[in-house]
This record gives sequence, C-alpha cells and structure tokens, in this order.
Amino acid sequence: MTHALFKHALMDISCSNEITDLTTNEATLDSAIDALSASGYTYIASGLTWGWRMVSPDAPLSQGISYEDMAKPKTHTKKFVILMTDGENTRAPSYPAHDSSDNALANTLTANICTNIKAMNITVFTVAFTVTDPTTLDMLQTCASQAKYAFNAQDTSALVASFKTISDQMADLRLAQ
Repeated sequence: MTHALFKHALMDISCSNEITDLTTNEATLDSAIDALSASGYTYIASGLTWGWRMVSPDAPLSQGISYEDMAKPKTHTKKFVILMTDGENTRAPSYPAHDSSDNALANTLTANICTNIKAMNITVFTVAFTVTDPTTLDMLQTCASQAKYAFNAQDTSALVASFKTISDQMADLRLAQ
C-alpha cells in the first residue's frame, strides 16, 4: 500500500513516488525502488524526517513498534534508518514555505534530526553517493550512529557494497541484542 496523502505533503510539490508502507514483501520493495528517480533539489532533512516517521508508532505513519514495546526485555526489536543522498542540501525552509537555498540551515536541521532519531534508540546508517562536498560528508559521518555506519560510495559498485555491508551489520545487531 502507498500513501497518496503524502504525495503532495512537502513544500506543496508533487513527488514522483508515494511512500511505500513498511513491508517484508520483497517484490513490493523492488518495485518501489525501481520506480524511484532523482531530480530537482536536495532537502536531506525532509527525507530523513519521513524515514523517521516510517519506523515511528505515531501518526501519520503508525506501523512502527512502540518505543515502550521496543524497550521491553526479550522484544529483540531494533529500529534502523538508512539515510542516502546523492548531493548536498540545496533546499531549506523559509517558513512557511520550503524554498530557501540556505544549505547551512538545512545542514543544521539535518544534524538536529539525526540527534533526535538516535536519542530514540534508532540506529542510523548514512550513505553518500557521489557526494563531494566536505561539509555534507562530515554531516553524514556525524549523523551515523557509529563511524562504521557511515558510507561514502563514489560509484555504483561501491553503493551496492555499502548496502550489503549495512544489511550484514543490521543482521549482526539484531542477533546480538
């Protein structure tokens, strides 16, 4: 299921794809990934916020396990957010709109969101794909829950390897908890 409600939810701009609900259906995920395309501006803070909302038990997307249940002994549940970007922040809020190009503000917002996500005991992985801006790379390194959870992929094969490593690390974290 996708959420049409969120197709126009940010900056009153039509997104090319709707959010896909949390699922274990590999075909659904493959289809959603295949339908993605990159274009326009980069606003990392907004994408990161929606990633956090995906694993949250709170509206508007409420499929995530509650934080209270996650903390219970023997629940063995971990939450993960993977932030991937192919560029530096080129869009920021100018309240009430989001049409500013103040990348310093967007970077500050992104860093604050990362801090808040990690404070909720959610593990954050970051992937920079062909990113060359040192400020963005530093921000992503700091955003990751640990230094080894930040990846800098400069080509497609490195991107695939990054996600393989993330998958392996997530499995190790889940088994060790």
